[in-house]
Amino acid sequence: MIRGEEGTDVDYKESPQAVTPEDIVALANARGGTIIVGVKEQRKDGRQYGEILGCSTGEEERRKLLHKASSCFPPMNITLTEEGSGTRKVIRVDVPEAPAKPCCSPSGAYKIRRGSINVAIDPQLMTTLILQRESDQFLSRFKEAGKEVISALKKTENYLDARIQEAQDAAEEAASAAEDAASR
Repeated sequence: MIRGEEGTDVDYKESPQAVTPEDIVALANARGGTIIVGVKEQRKDGRQYGEILGCSTGEEERRKLLHKASSCFPPMNITLTEEGSGTRKVIRVDVPEAPAKPCCSPSGAYKIRRGSINVAIDPQLMTTLILQRESDQFLSRFKEAGKEVISALKKTENYLDARIQEAQDAAEEAASAAEDAASR
């Protein structure tokens, strides 16, 4: 038995086939999380727990899970880990938080994890996610442009310092030459 309950960052699935691209993007659009494959959700006395059933953890199942993640937009970079032993093996699917939200499934579904369920992203949240992404990109570009301006200003400052030094040297040379000429 797994004591922890499903939540914003944990989802139980009985088999690899039960994992959908929507499950993956829902976690990625939240804060990331883990899908534990081979676990059945149970309730007892109003409490939730996971019953370990085990599942096939072969190369074919892993390939299908990776394919589901790569079919999302943008493709999700999940990590698969086999845990357990004997017939009670499970696949731990770690889904990182998406760096550029919102993400969607191949069918165009935009989902996010809320509590222990996946829900559609409503227009207000969609706007918030897009504005956050755009402001992050703007800030990044602004910082990079600031670095370029500072670099250009330093080059200009160095150029002007060199020209000023050349002018001072020339003025000193001219003053020295004028003194020599006046003293003769």
